[in-house]
Amino acid sequence: MIRPVLVAVLLMAAPAAADEFRMVDGEIVFGEVIETKKGRVHVKTADGLKRLREAWIQERIEGVAPAVVIAEREAKLAKDDADGLADLAMYAWRHFQDEAAVRLANASIADPAEADPRALRILGALEATSVVARKRTWTQPLPRWGTRKRQARAKGGGTAATEAAVSAALKWLAVHQDSDGKLDADGFPKHDPEGDKTDGKGGGHHGGPVPCPFDGVTTSVALMAWLASGSTPVSGPYRDNVKRALDWCARQLSGGLAGSYGMWNYGFCAQAVADAVMVTRDPKLLEDLHEATRRILSTQLDDGGWSYYMRIGDAPTTAVAGSALGLAMQAGIPLPSDRVNRLKGFLNARIDPKTGRSEYHDGAEKKRYTPTRANAASGLSVRALLGMLRITPHLGKSVATINDRKPVWSIKFKEVKAKDGRVVKAQIGNLYPYRWYYTTMALYEHGGASWSKWFGGLKKALLKGQRKDGAAAGSWDPLGTYSNSAGRVFITGLCTLMLQTPYRYPRSR
Repeated sequence: MIRPVLVAVLLMAAPAAADEFRMVDGEIVFGEVIETKKGRVHVKTADGLKRLREAWIQERIEGVAPAVVIAEREAKLAKDDADGLADLAMYAWRHFQDEAAVRLANASIADPAEADPRALRILGALEATSVVARKRTWTQPLPRWGTRKRQARAKGGGTAATEAAVSAALKWLAVHQDSDGKLDADGFPKHDPEGDKTDGKGGGHHGGPVPCPFDGVTTSVALMAWLASGSTPVSGPYRDNVKRALDWCARQLSGGLAGSYGMWNYGFCAQAVADAVMVTRDPKLLEDLHEATRRILSTQLDDGGWSYYMRIGDAPTTAVAGSALGLAMQAGIPLPSDRVNRLKGFLNARIDPKTGRSEYHDGAEKKRYTPTRANAASGLSVRALLGMLRITPHLGKSVATINDRKPVWSIKFKEVKAKDGRVVKAQIGNLYPYRWYYTTMALYEHGGASWSKWFGGLKKALLKGQRKDGAAAGSWDPLGTYSNSAGRVFITGLCTLMLQTPYRYPRSR
Protein backbone atom coordinates (compact mmCIF):
# COMPACT_ATOMS: atom_id res chain seq x y z
CA MET A 1 0.00 0.00 0.00
CA ILE A 2 1.29 3.39 -0.95
CA ARG A 3 1.80 5.73 2.00
CA PRO A 4 0.03 9.12 1.97
CA VAL A 5 2.25 11.91 0.74
CA LEU A 6 2.61 15.62 1.20
CA VAL A 7 4.51 17.20 -1.64
CA ALA A 8 5.74 20.73 -1.99
CA VAL A 9 4.84 20.94 -5.65
CA LEU A 10 2.23 19.73 -8.10
CA LEU A 11 3.75 17.19 -10.44
CA MET A 12 2.24 17.56 -13.85
CA ALA A 13 4.82 16.54 -16.44
CA ALA A 14 8.04 14.68 -17.02
CA PRO A 15 10.90 14.77 -17.19
CA ALA A 16 11.26 17.19 -14.28
CA ALA A 17 13.98 18.38 -11.97
CA ALA A 18 14.55 16.64 -8.65
CA ASP A 19 11.66 17.20 -6.24
CA GLU A 20 11.16 16.68 -2.53
CA PHE A 21 8.35 14.49 -1.21
CA ARG A 22 7.12 14.87 2.34
CA MET A 23 5.59 11.86 4.03
CA VAL A 24 2.84 12.59 6.51
CA ASP A 25 4.95 11.43 9.43
CA GLY A 26 7.62 14.03 8.65
CA GLU A 27 9.95 11.77 6.66
CA ILE A 28 11.39 13.42 3.56
CA VAL A 29 12.10 11.49 0.38
CA PHE A 30 14.25 13.08 -2.27
CA GLY A 31 14.06 11.81 -5.81
CA GLU A 32 13.76 12.57 -9.49
CA VAL A 33 10.49 12.38 -11.37
CA ILE A 34 11.24 10.16 -14.36
CA GLU A 35 7.77 9.72 -15.86
CA THR A 36 4.09 10.42 -15.35
CA LYS A 37 1.54 8.26 -17.10
CA LYS A 38 -1.72 6.47 -16.43
CA GLY A 39 -2.30 8.52 -13.32
CA ARG A 40 0.91 7.43 -11.62
CA VAL A 41 4.10 9.33 -10.84
CA HIS A 42 7.35 7.38 -11.00
CA VAL A 43 10.07 8.73 -8.72
CA LYS A 44 13.63 7.45 -8.74
CA THR A 45 15.19 7.63 -5.26
CA ALA A 46 18.22 6.22 -3.51
CA ASP A 47 15.98 3.39 -2.24
CA GLY A 48 14.76 2.41 -5.68
CA LEU A 49 11.68 3.29 -7.69
CA LYS A 50 8.63 4.66 -5.91
CA ARG A 51 5.33 4.79 -7.74
CA LEU A 52 2.89 7.38 -6.47
CA ARG A 53 -0.60 8.12 -7.71
CA GLU A 54 -0.58 11.62 -9.19
CA ALA A 55 -4.19 12.37 -8.22
CA TRP A 56 -3.50 11.34 -4.63
CA ILE A 57 -0.44 13.58 -4.47
CA GLN A 58 -2.46 16.54 -5.68
CA GLU A 59 -5.01 15.95 -2.90
CA ARG A 60 -2.25 15.94 -0.29
CA ILE A 61 -0.86 19.44 -0.71
CA GLU A 62 0.59 20.89 2.50
CA GLY A 63 -2.10 22.21 4.83
CA VAL A 64 -4.62 19.43 4.13
CA ALA A 65 -3.08 16.23 5.42
CA PRO A 66 -2.23 17.11 9.06
CA ALA A 67 -5.87 17.15 10.16
CA VAL A 68 -6.45 13.85 8.39
CA VAL A 69 -3.39 12.29 9.98
CA ILE A 70 -4.41 13.48 13.46
CA ALA A 71 -7.88 11.99 13.10
CA GLU A 72 -6.53 8.66 11.81
CA ARG A 73 -3.89 8.35 14.52
CA GLU A 74 -6.17 9.46 17.33
CA ALA A 75 -8.72 6.80 16.39
CA LYS A 76 -6.06 4.14 16.97
CA LEU A 77 -4.94 5.44 20.38
CA ALA A 78 -6.25 4.14 23.67
CA LYS A 79 -7.72 6.81 25.95
CA ASP A 80 -5.11 6.05 28.62
CA ASP A 81 -2.13 6.16 26.24
CA ALA A 82 -0.65 9.34 27.72
CA ASP A 83 2.61 9.08 25.79
CA GLY A 84 0.84 8.52 22.48
CA LEU A 85 -1.56 11.42 23.08
CA ALA A 86 1.29 13.77 24.04
CA ASP A 87 3.24 12.69 20.97
CA LEU A 88 0.24 13.36 18.74
CA ALA A 89 -0.28 16.71 20.47
CA MET A 90 3.27 17.62 19.46
CA TYR A 91 2.51 16.58 15.89
CA ALA A 92 -0.56 18.83 15.90
CA TRP A 93 1.48 21.69 17.37
CA ARG A 94 4.15 21.37 14.70
CA HIS A 95 1.50 21.46 11.98
CA PHE A 96 -0.39 24.50 13.34
CA GLN A 97 -3.43 22.42 14.40
CA ASP A 98 -3.73 24.33 17.68
CA GLU A 99 -7.22 23.26 18.75
CA ALA A 100 -6.28 19.61 18.33
CA ALA A 101 -2.97 20.22 20.12
CA VAL A 102 -4.71 21.64 23.20
CA ARG A 103 -7.35 18.90 23.25
CA LEU A 104 -4.77 16.10 22.91
CA ALA A 105 -2.41 17.68 25.43
CA ASN A 106 -5.22 17.91 28.01
CA ALA A 107 -6.29 14.34 27.25
CA SER A 108 -2.76 13.09 27.94
CA ILE A 109 -2.74 14.51 31.48
CA ALA A 110 -4.33 12.08 33.89
CA ASP A 111 -2.16 13.09 36.85
CA PRO A 112 -0.81 16.70 36.81
CA ALA A 113 2.16 15.59 38.90
CA GLU A 114 3.19 13.15 36.17
CA ALA A 115 2.18 15.24 33.14
CA ASP A 116 4.27 14.86 30.01
CA PRO A 117 6.53 17.97 29.70
CA ARG A 118 5.59 18.23 26.01
CA ALA A 119 1.91 18.59 26.87
CA LEU A 120 2.63 21.23 29.51
CA ARG A 121 4.73 23.27 27.08
CA ILE A 122 1.96 23.21 24.49
CA LEU A 123 -0.69 24.27 26.99
CA GLY A 124 1.54 26.96 28.44
CA ALA A 125 2.15 28.44 25.02
CA LEU A 126 -1.32 28.20 23.54
CA GLU A 127 -3.46 29.01 26.56
CA ALA A 128 -1.61 32.22 27.48
CA THR A 129 -3.82 35.23 26.82
CA SER A 130 -0.92 37.56 25.93
CA VAL A 131 0.32 35.53 22.99
CA VAL A 132 0.20 36.72 19.40
CA ALA A 133 -2.10 34.53 17.32
CA ARG A 134 -0.03 31.59 16.18
CA LYS A 135 -0.58 31.77 12.46
CA ARG A 136 1.86 32.34 9.66
CA THR A 137 1.71 35.58 7.74
CA TRP A 138 2.84 33.46 4.79
CA THR A 139 -0.23 31.69 3.52
CA GLN A 140 1.58 29.52 0.97
CA PRO A 141 4.14 26.70 1.39
CA LEU A 142 7.80 27.52 0.93
CA PRO A 143 8.38 27.73 -2.85
CA ARG A 144 11.74 25.98 -2.81
CA TRP A 145 11.06 22.85 -4.82
CA GLY A 146 10.03 21.73 -8.28
CA THR A 147 7.37 23.53 -10.26
CA ARG A 148 6.54 26.03 -7.52
CA LYS A 149 10.19 27.05 -7.32
CA ARG A 150 10.50 27.52 -11.05
CA GLN A 151 7.34 29.60 -11.14
CA ALA A 152 8.36 31.75 -8.15
CA ARG A 153 11.83 32.32 -9.57
CA ALA A 154 10.46 33.47 -12.92
CA LYS A 155 7.76 35.65 -11.36
CA GLY A 156 10.24 37.27 -8.97
CA GLY A 157 12.76 38.12 -11.67
CA GLY A 158 15.18 35.21 -11.35
CA THR A 159 16.86 33.89 -14.49
CA ALA A 160 19.07 31.03 -15.62
CA ALA A 161 22.04 33.33 -15.04
CA THR A 162 21.08 34.10 -11.42
CA GLU A 163 20.51 30.40 -10.75
CA ALA A 164 23.92 29.53 -12.20
CA ALA A 165 25.46 32.12 -9.90
CA VAL A 166 23.63 30.59 -6.94
CA SER A 167 24.87 27.11 -7.87
CA ALA A 168 28.47 28.30 -8.06
CA ALA A 169 28.17 30.05 -4.69
CA LEU A 170 26.64 27.01 -2.97
CA LYS A 171 29.53 24.87 -4.17
CA TRP A 172 32.09 27.41 -2.94
CA LEU A 173 30.46 27.49 0.49
CA ALA A 174 30.39 23.68 0.64
CA VAL A 175 34.11 23.44 -0.20
CA HIS A 176 34.95 25.82 2.65
CA GLN A 177 32.94 24.10 5.40
CA ASP A 178 34.87 22.55 8.30
CA SER A 179 34.30 18.94 9.33
CA ASP A 180 32.47 20.07 12.50
CA GLY A 181 29.91 21.94 10.40
CA LYS A 182 30.98 25.55 10.80
CA LEU A 183 32.29 27.93 8.18
CA ASP A 184 35.27 29.66 9.74
CA ALA A 185 35.10 33.41 9.13
CA ASP A 186 38.88 33.84 9.13
CA GLY A 187 40.11 30.25 8.76
CA PHE A 188 38.28 29.24 5.58
CA PRO A 189 41.36 29.60 3.27
CA LYS A 190 42.77 26.38 4.75
CA HIS A 191 40.44 24.51 2.38
CA ASP A 192 42.06 26.11 -0.68
CA PRO A 193 44.93 24.48 -2.59
CA GLU A 194 48.46 25.62 -1.85
CA GLY A 195 49.43 28.49 -4.07
CA ASP A 196 45.83 29.64 -4.56
CA LYS A 197 44.65 30.74 -1.13
CA THR A 198 41.54 32.92 -1.15
CA ASP A 199 41.76 36.25 0.63
CA GLY A 200 39.00 38.09 2.46
CA LYS A 201 39.28 36.83 6.01
CA GLY A 202 36.86 38.28 8.53
CA GLY A 203 38.15 40.60 11.22
CA GLY A 204 36.78 42.52 14.17
CA HIS A 205 33.52 44.42 14.36
CA HIS A 206 34.91 47.11 12.06
CA GLY A 207 37.12 44.76 10.07
CA GLY A 208 40.21 45.16 12.21
CA PRO A 209 43.05 42.60 11.96
CA VAL A 210 41.94 40.52 14.95
CA PRO A 211 40.48 37.02 15.27
CA CYS A 212 36.98 37.16 13.80
CA PRO A 213 34.22 36.43 16.35
CA PHE A 214 31.47 35.82 13.77
CA ASP A 215 31.62 32.09 12.94
CA GLY A 216 27.99 31.80 13.99
CA VAL A 217 27.02 34.46 11.46
CA THR A 218 29.00 32.93 8.60
CA THR A 219 27.78 29.38 9.27
CA SER A 220 24.17 30.54 9.51
CA VAL A 221 24.07 32.42 6.22
CA ALA A 222 25.64 29.43 4.43
CA LEU A 223 23.12 27.08 6.04
CA MET A 224 20.19 29.29 5.04
CA ALA A 225 21.51 29.44 1.47
CA TRP A 226 21.68 25.62 1.25
CA LEU A 227 18.19 25.35 2.75
CA ALA A 228 16.83 27.97 0.33
CA SER A 229 18.22 25.92 -2.57
CA GLY A 230 15.95 23.03 -1.55
CA SER A 231 18.39 20.83 0.33
CA THR A 232 17.44 19.53 3.79
CA PRO A 233 19.29 17.46 6.41
CA VAL A 234 18.18 14.28 4.59
CA SER A 235 17.66 15.35 1.00
CA GLY A 236 19.22 17.28 -1.83
CA PRO A 237 22.79 17.67 -3.07
CA TYR A 238 23.85 19.58 0.06
CA ARG A 239 22.17 17.30 2.60
CA ASP A 240 25.43 16.53 4.40
CA ASN A 241 26.44 20.20 4.51
CA VAL A 242 23.01 21.14 5.86
CA LYS A 243 23.08 18.45 8.53
CA ARG A 244 26.54 19.36 9.82
CA ALA A 245 25.90 23.12 9.76
CA LEU A 246 22.50 22.68 11.43
CA ASP A 247 23.95 20.50 14.18
CA TRP A 248 26.64 23.15 14.75
CA CYS A 249 24.14 26.03 14.88
CA ALA A 250 21.84 24.12 17.24
CA ARG A 251 24.78 23.54 19.60
CA GLN A 252 25.50 27.27 19.65
CA LEU A 253 21.92 27.95 20.73
CA SER A 254 22.27 25.60 23.67
CA GLY A 255 25.30 27.57 24.83
CA GLY A 256 23.43 30.87 25.21
CA LEU A 257 24.44 34.41 24.28
CA ALA A 258 28.19 34.59 24.91
CA GLY A 259 30.62 37.44 24.28
CA SER A 260 30.24 41.08 23.34
CA TYR A 261 28.69 40.20 20.00
CA GLY A 262 26.67 37.30 21.32
CA MET A 263 23.40 38.43 19.76
CA TRP A 264 24.93 38.52 16.30
CA ASN A 265 26.06 34.90 16.42
CA TYR A 266 23.10 33.71 18.49
CA GLY A 267 20.52 35.64 16.49
CA PHE A 268 21.79 34.41 13.14
CA CYS A 269 21.96 30.82 14.41
CA ALA A 270 18.36 31.16 15.61
CA GLN A 271 17.34 32.41 12.16
CA ALA A 272 18.96 29.39 10.51
CA VAL A 273 17.39 26.92 12.94
CA ALA A 274 13.97 28.55 12.42
CA ASP A 275 14.44 28.18 8.69
CA ALA A 276 15.23 24.49 9.19
CA VAL A 277 12.18 24.00 11.42
CA MET A 278 9.96 25.35 8.65
CA VAL A 279 11.42 22.74 6.30
CA THR A 280 11.71 19.68 8.56
CA ARG A 281 9.24 20.24 11.41
CA ASP A 282 11.76 18.37 13.52
CA PRO A 283 10.44 18.32 17.11
CA LYS A 284 13.92 18.56 18.66
CA LEU A 285 14.75 21.60 16.54
CA LEU A 286 11.41 23.11 17.50
CA GLU A 287 12.33 22.74 21.17
CA ASP A 288 15.74 24.31 20.51
CA LEU A 289 14.06 27.20 18.72
CA HIS A 290 11.54 27.67 21.52
CA GLU A 291 14.35 27.99 24.06
CA ALA A 292 16.33 30.32 21.78
CA THR A 293 13.29 32.55 21.38
CA ARG A 294 12.89 32.72 25.16
CA ARG A 295 16.53 33.72 25.58
CA ILE A 296 16.34 36.40 22.90
CA LEU A 297 13.20 37.87 24.46
CA SER A 298 14.85 37.85 27.89
CA THR A 299 17.54 40.25 26.62
CA GLN A 300 15.13 42.77 25.09
CA LEU A 301 15.80 46.23 26.52
CA ASP A 302 13.27 48.61 28.01
CA ASP A 303 13.05 50.64 24.80
CA GLY A 304 12.07 47.52 22.84
CA GLY A 305 15.41 47.02 21.07
CA TRP A 306 18.62 45.06 21.55
CA SER A 307 22.23 46.19 21.73
CA TYR A 308 25.66 44.61 21.75
CA TYR A 309 27.12 47.05 24.27
CA MET A 310 24.68 49.79 25.37
CA ARG A 311 21.73 49.90 27.72
CA ILE A 312 19.57 51.22 24.92
CA GLY A 313 18.78 49.44 21.69
CA ASP A 314 20.66 49.93 18.45
CA ALA A 315 19.22 49.34 14.98
CA PRO A 316 21.69 46.71 13.64
CA THR A 317 21.54 44.41 16.68
CA THR A 318 17.77 44.82 16.88
CA ALA A 319 17.54 43.77 13.23
CA VAL A 320 19.34 40.51 14.01
CA ALA A 321 17.18 39.74 17.06
CA GLY A 322 13.97 40.90 15.38
CA SER A 323 14.66 38.77 12.29
CA ALA A 324 15.20 35.74 14.51
CA LEU A 325 11.87 36.36 16.26
CA GLY A 326 10.08 36.90 12.95
CA LEU A 327 11.34 33.63 11.50
CA ALA A 328 10.60 31.82 14.78
CA MET A 329 7.02 33.06 14.55
CA GLN A 330 6.76 31.82 10.97
CA ALA A 331 8.04 28.45 12.21
CA GLY A 332 5.29 28.24 14.82
CA ILE A 333 6.72 29.80 17.99
CA PRO A 334 4.19 32.14 19.66
CA LEU A 335 5.47 35.58 20.63
CA PRO A 336 4.15 37.62 23.57
CA SER A 337 2.18 40.53 22.13
CA ASP A 338 3.65 43.05 24.58
CA ARG A 339 7.18 42.20 23.44
CA VAL A 340 6.22 42.50 19.77
CA ASN A 341 4.58 45.86 20.46
CA ARG A 342 7.72 47.07 22.23
CA LEU A 343 9.80 46.05 19.23
CA LYS A 344 7.39 47.85 16.92
CA GLY A 345 7.65 50.95 19.13
CA PHE A 346 11.44 50.86 18.91
CA LEU A 347 11.35 50.63 15.11
CA ASN A 348 8.81 53.45 14.86
CA ALA A 349 10.83 55.72 17.14
CA ARG A 350 13.97 55.36 15.02
CA ILE A 351 12.40 56.64 11.77
CA ASP A 352 13.10 60.16 10.57
CA PRO A 353 9.65 61.26 9.34
CA LYS A 354 11.17 63.68 6.83
CA THR A 355 13.49 61.27 5.04
CA GLY A 356 12.27 57.78 5.97
CA ARG A 357 15.74 56.84 7.14
CA SER A 358 16.33 55.37 10.61
CA GLU A 359 18.72 56.43 13.33
CA TYR A 360 21.26 54.12 14.92
CA HIS A 361 19.88 54.53 18.44
CA ASP A 362 17.99 57.08 20.49
CA GLY A 363 19.97 60.30 20.51
CA ALA A 364 22.50 59.04 17.96
CA GLU A 365 22.42 62.30 16.00
CA LYS A 366 23.89 64.07 19.01
CA LYS A 367 26.92 61.83 18.47
CA ARG A 368 26.87 62.81 14.78
CA TYR A 369 25.46 59.47 13.63
CA THR A 370 23.01 60.52 10.94
CA PRO A 371 19.95 58.37 10.13
CA THR A 372 20.76 55.84 7.38
CA ARG A 373 19.15 53.82 4.62
CA ALA A 374 20.73 50.65 6.03
CA ASN A 375 18.89 51.02 9.33
CA ALA A 376 15.65 51.83 7.50
CA ALA A 377 16.03 48.71 5.36
CA SER A 378 16.71 46.43 8.34
CA GLY A 379 13.68 47.82 10.18
CA LEU A 380 11.43 47.22 7.18
CA SER A 381 12.80 43.69 6.84
CA VAL A 382 11.94 42.87 10.45
CA ARG A 383 8.44 44.26 9.91
CA ALA A 384 8.05 42.05 6.84
CA LEU A 385 8.95 38.90 8.79
CA LEU A 386 6.55 39.84 11.58
CA GLY A 387 3.76 40.66 9.13
CA MET A 388 3.83 44.34 10.10
CA LEU A 389 4.89 45.87 6.77
CA ARG A 390 2.02 48.20 6.02
CA ILE A 391 2.10 51.32 3.90
CA THR A 392 1.66 54.27 6.21
CA PRO A 393 3.13 57.74 5.50
CA HIS A 394 6.42 57.15 7.30
CA LEU A 395 6.86 53.58 6.04
CA GLY A 396 6.13 54.72 2.50
CA LYS A 397 9.01 57.16 2.77
CA SER A 398 11.24 54.41 4.12
CA VAL A 399 10.41 52.17 1.17
CA ALA A 400 11.20 55.02 -1.22
CA THR A 401 14.47 55.97 0.44
CA ILE A 402 15.94 52.45 0.45
CA ASN A 403 15.14 52.09 -3.25
CA ASP A 404 16.47 55.42 -4.45
CA ARG A 405 20.07 54.30 -4.99
CA LYS A 406 20.83 51.70 -7.65
CA PRO A 407 23.03 48.81 -6.46
CA VAL A 408 26.31 48.82 -8.39
CA TRP A 409 29.30 46.49 -7.89
CA SER A 410 31.92 49.18 -8.11
CA ILE A 411 33.90 50.76 -5.33
CA LYS A 412 35.72 54.07 -5.33
CA PHE A 413 37.34 56.19 -2.68
CA LYS A 414 38.13 59.83 -2.25
CA GLU A 415 40.36 61.63 0.20
CA VAL A 416 38.54 63.65 2.83
CA LYS A 417 39.71 65.65 5.78
CA ALA A 418 38.72 64.22 9.16
CA LYS A 419 37.70 66.37 12.11
CA ASP A 420 41.08 65.84 13.75
CA GLY A 421 42.86 67.16 10.66
CA ARG A 422 43.92 63.79 9.24
CA VAL A 423 43.36 63.05 5.55
CA VAL A 424 41.62 59.69 5.14
CA LYS A 425 40.10 57.70 2.30
CA ALA A 426 36.31 57.50 2.32
CA GLN A 427 34.20 55.16 0.21
CA ILE A 428 31.88 56.71 -2.34
CA GLY A 429 29.19 54.92 -4.30
CA ASN A 430 26.65 52.28 -3.32
CA LEU A 431 28.57 49.06 -2.73
CA TYR A 432 27.03 47.90 0.53
CA PRO A 433 25.97 44.18 0.52
CA TYR A 434 24.78 44.27 4.13
CA ARG A 435 22.30 47.03 3.34
CA TRP A 436 21.40 45.38 0.03
CA TYR A 437 20.42 42.21 1.89
CA TYR A 438 17.84 43.89 4.13
CA THR A 439 16.64 46.09 1.27
CA THR A 440 16.08 42.99 -0.86
CA MET A 441 14.00 41.27 1.83
CA ALA A 442 11.91 44.37 2.52
CA LEU A 443 11.25 45.27 -1.13
CA TYR A 444 10.40 41.70 -2.08
CA GLU A 445 7.63 41.72 0.54
CA HIS A 446 6.53 45.16 -0.67
CA GLY A 447 6.44 43.93 -4.27
CA GLY A 448 5.32 45.85 -7.33
CA ALA A 449 7.47 48.36 -9.18
CA SER A 450 9.69 48.89 -6.13
CA TRP A 451 10.78 45.25 -6.25
CA SER A 452 11.19 45.10 -10.02
CA LYS A 453 13.35 48.22 -10.06
CA TRP A 454 15.51 47.02 -7.19
CA PHE A 455 16.03 43.41 -8.24
CA GLY A 456 16.75 44.37 -11.83
CA GLY A 457 19.74 46.42 -10.70
CA LEU A 458 20.75 43.96 -8.00
CA LYS A 459 21.03 41.05 -10.43
CA LYS A 460 23.40 42.98 -12.66
CA ALA A 461 25.53 44.06 -9.71
CA LEU A 462 25.85 40.60 -8.17
CA LEU A 463 26.46 38.80 -11.44
CA LYS A 464 29.21 41.30 -12.23
CA GLY A 465 30.80 41.00 -8.80
CA GLN A 466 30.90 37.20 -8.47
CA ARG A 467 34.41 35.81 -8.82
CA LYS A 468 35.04 33.38 -11.67
CA ASP A 469 38.73 32.64 -11.15
CA GLY A 470 40.68 30.10 -9.14
CA ALA A 471 39.81 29.08 -5.60
CA ALA A 472 37.61 32.18 -5.20
CA ALA A 473 35.31 31.15 -8.09
CA GLY A 474 31.67 31.34 -6.97
CA SER A 475 32.31 33.76 -4.10
CA TRP A 476 32.10 37.51 -3.75
CA ASP A 477 34.90 39.76 -2.53
CA PRO A 478 34.11 41.40 0.84
CA LEU A 479 34.02 44.92 -0.57
CA GLY A 480 32.04 47.91 0.58
CA THR A 481 30.87 49.28 3.89
CA TYR A 482 31.57 46.89 6.81
CA SER A 483 31.92 43.91 4.44
CA ASN A 484 35.35 43.08 5.86
CA SER A 485 33.91 42.49 9.34
CA ALA A 486 32.83 38.89 8.75
CA GLY A 487 34.66 38.57 5.45
CA ARG A 488 34.24 36.59 2.26
CA VAL A 489 32.09 33.78 3.66
CA PHE A 490 29.55 36.20 5.10
CA ILE A 491 29.32 38.34 1.96
CA THR A 492 29.06 35.24 -0.25
CA GLY A 493 26.22 33.91 1.90
CA LEU A 494 24.37 37.23 1.81
CA CYS A 495 24.76 37.60 -1.96
CA THR A 496 23.52 34.05 -2.49
CA LEU A 497 20.46 34.64 -0.31
CA MET A 498 19.69 37.84 -2.22
CA LEU A 499 19.64 35.98 -5.54
CA GLN A 500 17.46 33.24 -3.97
CA THR A 501 14.90 35.75 -2.67
CA PRO A 502 12.15 35.05 -5.27
CA TYR A 503 11.79 31.47 -4.00
CA ARG A 504 13.20 31.69 -0.50
CA TYR A 505 9.94 32.66 1.21
CA PRO A 506 6.45 33.43 -0.10
CA ARG A 507 5.04 36.92 0.21
CA SER A 508 2.52 37.42 3.00
CA ARG A 509 0.06 39.12 0.66
